[in-house]
Amino acid sequence: IVSVHGVAAAPDGSLYITGNFSGTPVFGAAQPWDDRDSEAESGAFVARLDDAGSVLWLRLLAGGGRDVCTHEDGSATVLGAVHGPVTASTVTVSGPGNADGYLLRVAPDGSVLGLRSTGTSDSDSPEGIAAFPDFSTVTVGRGTTTTGPRRSAADVSRLAER
Repeated sequence: IVSVHGVAAAPDGSLYITGNFSGTPVFGAAQPWDDRDSEAESGAFVARLDDAGSVLWLRLLAGGGRDVCTHEDGSATVLGAVHGPVTASTVTVSGPGNADGYLLRVAPDGSVLGLRSTGTSDSDSPEGIAAFPDFSTVTVGRGTTTTGPRRSAADVSRLAER
């Protein structure tokens, strides 16, 4: 089962998509083991499709894929949500709370350009992302405090490129 949660057009007309999978997802000719960063039975994915809709590459990750944005150089940044660590290629990050977000930047060929965690020591739920020309991104989401009186709040954060 596959559910798509984010789509963004690259400058060359190709598309990046992200979302969640359960079981063994198959996307055209790209098989799930092409770039499998998670051995879980369910998780997040990011794929790049050419302008005809054919899959160019696919990565499977831990957590859930929430949204994706593209940059002027054809790269993309995926916003995901995770409970625990997430690994992409040889990089693993963990957030400070029990539910956090991550930003995965991928090159047009699918190689990993960067991975970082986002969030607070409370429970965070990232929901959307947009890119600026300087490669920084802004993310939106919500958080729930787990210390003191329980309450939810909206969150908007601009993150510089690292």
